[in-house]
Amino acid sequence: FFTGAPCQAWSQAGLKHGLEDNLHRGVVIFHSVEYVRCKRPRLVIIENVMGLASGENRKVLDDILGALRDLGYTAEWKVLNTKDHGIPHSRHRLYIVAIRTRFLAKSIEFPTKLGKTAPLSRFIDMDDCRPASERPTN
Repeated sequence: FFTGAPCQAWSQAGLKHGLEDNLHRGVVIFHSVEYVRCKRPRLVIIENVMGLASGENRKVLDDILGALRDLGYTAEWKVLNTKDHGIPHSRHRLYIVAIRTRFLAKSIEFPTKLGKTAPLSRFIDMDDCRPASERPTN
């Protein structure tokens, strides 16, 4: 399950009202936690802005992590910058990764920086033996 709730309530560029956001955007992330409670997916990834990890918002992040752990997940978080992972745009994003503990084979590890020299071919399946006309184009 992958989700990204509206970020305006947590964003440095927004009003930073968090759970008190008058359009109720701040509470949407808890609907994702409720979905996890009902469906129990093996893997959960929640993406949002890094503002969710700073100041008074940090308590909300801790509440989310606690709720996931109470549901039987091992949960970790980290802020990653997209430019460090092959995307030509500098954008800090917070990622929460939660895996149902009974399916966890090893500790959760976040990716390391790719560096500026990582070729796009690193992400392309070069061993595709299908004729060119049958290979995916994107």
